[in-house]
Amino acid sequence: MTHKLLDYHISSCQITLEGTIVTHNQHRMLRGGQSTWDRIQDNLVSLKSLSENFSCCIRVNFDEITRAKIPNLIDLLPRKFATDPPFYVAFVPVGTWGGSHDRELPVIDPHQGEQVS
Repeated sequence: MTHKLLDYHISSCQITLEGTIVTHNQHRMLRGGQSTWDRIQDNLVSLKSLSENFSCCIRVNFDEITRAKIPNLIDLLPRKFATDPPFYVAFVPVGTWGGSHDRELPVIDPHQGEQVS
């Protein structure tokens, strides 16, 4: 299936994780409530076989609540994927974009200046 991406001239993608396995599966589930983490991991493994002409950003969203668990992913993701082309990992704080639930989001105050370590 992944080789079809190249057949359709798709040379890059972004896959978003919502933090660790537990957090991700709470936020990103299938319509029937099933986990998506394992399926995403399987798809990432299959992307490893693509050529140098393909890149994949593994984007990890985090917020005030989930940022404490980011070190777990910093250890896991590079070990599994980031050392192999075509992957790179980006850790991105959740932001407010004008949606109806913005006030409910535990966003990180951009003026804090604290780094996730």
